[in-house]
Amino acid sequence: MSKERNLLTLSAVVGKAEIMDSVHAWGLGGTYGGNPVACAAGLAVLEAYGKEDLLAKSVALGEKLKNRFKKWQKQFSLIGEIRGLGAMLGMEFVKGAKNEPAADEANSWLNSARKYYIGRKFFVMENNKKALLQKLRDRTPISGEFWKEAMIWFPDTLRKPMRESKRNFSPFLTFVA
Repeated sequence: MSKERNLLTLSAVVGKAEIMDSVHAWGLGGTYGGNPVACAAGLAVLEAYGKEDLLAKSVALGEKLKNRFKKWQKQFSLIGEIRGLGAMLGMEFVKGAKNEPAADEANSWLNSARKYYIGRKFFVMENNKKALLQKLRDRTPISGEFWKEAMIWFPDTLRKPMRESKRNFSPFLTFVA
């Protein structure tokens, strides 16, 4: 498994001990393995997670967000399932009695979000081709001000697709911090 972030590529090979131990030295590897700068950066990130207690902060933020999403779920027929862990949460856009994916409504929300966030420190991106799962991310470390603004603005963007649609639909959106 490897992941490139800001051109510091890092990888790992994982598996059951009996399989991993059966391969000769240097028998498992890859293009992204062993870069000392990437390894140092990875260790620094792990250290920051510990020193700044980022995991606990993510869990606390996730609880606040999930509670807010549940309130919106009662308020807007757009919102279907809410899922996620910590500060990585999502809600689904669905429509009709069968809760079918509401791609048109999700795209309407995405367009509103992009217009709103132009020139701000946030960005909104598609998670997949159908834009059914949306990500709202802060480009800097998570701040209370970011979420306050997003939580005020977000319900307004849910009202727009509901006004424009003649159909009965409900949503699932995902926020990633």
